[in-house]
Amino acid sequence: MKRAICLILLTVMLILSTACGVAPTAEATPPGEITVESPTPGLEEYPVEKVSISDLREYVIVYPSYYDEYRMGEVYILRDAIKNVTGYALDVISDGEEKREHEIIIASSTRENGIECSIEKFESGLDYAVGVRKGNIVLGGNNFYADMRAIYYFINNVLGYNDIDDIYSEPQSVMSGIEFNIYEKPLMTIMGSNFSVGPYTEQYAVRDMHDAHFNMMLIEESVYSREQILDFIKWCARYEIFIAIRSMNFTQAYIDCPIIWGHVIYDEPLPNLETYISVTEKCDSYIEKYGKYGWKPWVNFAGYDECFYSLNEYDGLFDSVPVMSFDRYFGHNIAHNEWGSLLHVYEQGKEIADRKGVDLWIYIEAYRLVYEKLNVSKLFRWSSYLSLCFGAKGILYFQYCDHSERYGSEKDLINGSLINPDFSKNEAWYEAQRTNEELLKLAEIYVQYETLGAYVMNSNRKQDSAYLEAPYPYVSDYISDFIDPDESNKETYLLSFFKKNDSNGKAFIIMNINDLDDVPYAETHAQPARVKINGENVKFYREGVLQSVPEDNDGYYLLEIGNGHCWFVEVE
Repeated sequence: MKRAICLILLTVMLILSTACGVAPTAEATPPGEITVESPTPGLEEYPVEKVSISDLREYVIVYPSYYDEYRMGEVYILRDAIKNVTGYALDVISDGEEKREHEIIIASSTRENGIECSIEKFESGLDYAVGVRKGNIVLGGNNFYADMRAIYYFINNVLGYNDIDDIYSEPQSVMSGIEFNIYEKPLMTIMGSNFSVGPYTEQYAVRDMHDAHFNMMLIEESVYSREQILDFIKWCARYEIFIAIRSMNFTQAYIDCPIIWGHVIYDEPLPNLETYISVTEKCDSYIEKYGKYGWKPWVNFAGYDECFYSLNEYDGLFDSVPVMSFDRYFGHNIAHNEWGSLLHVYEQGKEIADRKGVDLWIYIEAYRLVYEKLNVSKLFRWSSYLSLCFGAKGILYFQYCDHSERYGSEKDLINGSLINPDFSKNEAWYEAQRTNEELLKLAEIYVQYETLGAYVMNSNRKQDSAYLEAPYPYVSDYISDFIDPDESNKETYLLSFFKKNDSNGKAFIIMNINDLDDVPYAETHAQPARVKINGENVKFYREGVLQSVPEDNDGYYLLEIGNGHCWFVEVE
């Protein structure tokens, strides 16, 4: 999950005349203020200065002269918010104009702000600072998007104005010190796919996506106007949601935007060598033209055996694509999946990702939910854990929103995703929110391990979808005995085995992979299986949280693995 580290530096320093660094001296922390034990690593420390909100009448706002009319919009929003909260009408001047005694300096301007040494060390274009330095207020970072994030932070948290819901609360009385907000890359990509729907033009709808713990979004640029795409990427930058884009109509409008992940070069190319070579060449050409911006080419594959044959047979295909991704949808019916060999497709996807040394991203089903009456209380979590069993680092929802007029004639799809055409939320949105929060909690543990392989226990020969070409051969190194609670009607389980990256630790996932039933997840209970585990200090995680699992007198753990249940288990 992307996390912002907000550190208020309240340690008084002596300023060194010839260096950016300063020497610290101690000062008591006033009641009601916040301090920290150390500054953000690598950034400078500054003496504590304070500005009363009532002093804002003496300030002017200094904006970067490179801002165009569109970007000036945020400066005017700041000016108007200050007036609405305090009653003070501040002047707005360019960084090319004469310096005033007290200024609110937008940090990417050329105006000296006193914290340049720290801003120069920002590694992400999303990093920003908010604080007081040399009697001025400094807002922003090294680009417009960082400035914008700081402006809204100031409006929301200092002025007490919720600009989206138009709600006012008590503003802070005093600004104190420098607060650095440092972007941290999430440990797992969780993406909402919206490439076949209309444009997102509402900021609150992007905020809702952030609130559901999505950190990436796929869109179809051709349905946006230039103004709409500028608004959309701005809101995504505000909420730390990266964007992958289909079509390339307005690339010049966002070449400086730090949250553009890249572009879809091709989705589901036909599984033949000629097509694969052609798409590979397009990816290479894309890198030559746009790689300098940090953008990446993306190709997604249909999750069927024939789509992977050429990938496995020929070297040099898609080497410039930084992820291996595919989609395969199955609803409730993993055990009786009509397309067969479901797990073998996942197995092949993992093999290709491992061979290329790239992350594996896998789509999960999030459409036709109402039409097919899918049990979303189990489906999202279950599909995600199935992907984790094969080492996935990206969970991709298809799709997130039904916002499109074209869906009026497609009643099997309308109101079937997480969000409706009017941006209202279906129950599936809340289930996705719970699942995503769980995945990001688990990711802190999951990323410490390398996936070794998977194994199906109690597989029925009729379950072609449960076939694995190379099942993990050392199950007994992890589990020495497993007693199903119902020997006459055994459940089918998928197990995936892991080794810790930097130690001898190990872990495994165990999940029930029988067809999902209609019982809500919270109401699902089962007689516990008896599991004997090789190792000590065993930790059981369910819903991303450490659980207490009883152990009987014979050394068996009593583990409930009912329909739709998924466990992550650590062992030393």
